[in-house]
Amino acid sequence: MLRWLPQPDDLEAFDSSGLFLCEADRGPFAWQNGRCDISICGERGFGSTMSMFSKLICRDEEAMASYYQAVYGLGVVQRVAGNSDGEPFREVIMAPGGDWSKGTLVMFNFTQREAPRDQQVILGFATDDLEALGARIVAHGGKLVGPIREEADHGVRVVFSTDPEGALCENVQIYERN
Repeated sequence: MLRWLPQPDDLEAFDSSGLFLCEADRGPFAWQNGRCDISICGERGFGSTMSMFSKLICRDEEAMASYYQAVYGLGVVQRVAGNSDGEPFREVIMAPGGDWSKGTLVMFNFTQREAPRDQQVILGFATDDLEALGARIVAHGGKLVGPIREEADHGVRVVFSTDPEGALCENVQIYERN
């Protein structure tokens, strides 16, 4: 499993336990003892932040939930319908393995608004098999935006894709540390 990167020079100490948090442009990784461990982010609970969530505004929340479940293995946690400041909405809350504590991705639909016109977010996903992920993206109606690229300076392989509604995703495979 790919999980370690060499420690860069641009770190800021996060706490006195030897755990460091990478600069924002390095991604959601934590550095500990000179190595980048993607498994401890979200498990240690940095300060009062226990998990993260993102909401993707879409037109068909059920179709998009099916896509993200089939491609990225996210499980449906809950479906919600209601009003937000007088505006009706529906959402499907998803999480890795259906576990809220690992963060959530929410398919969010303002039911009386027009479909979103512009990119409002780029979703990022890390995998240990970029080729297999690319195949799942295409098999479930997504599109690859280019070939898989080697980004040695950043310690990753990367391919961008779009989901069936056109939302952009950045998919990375982290280089294994020798």
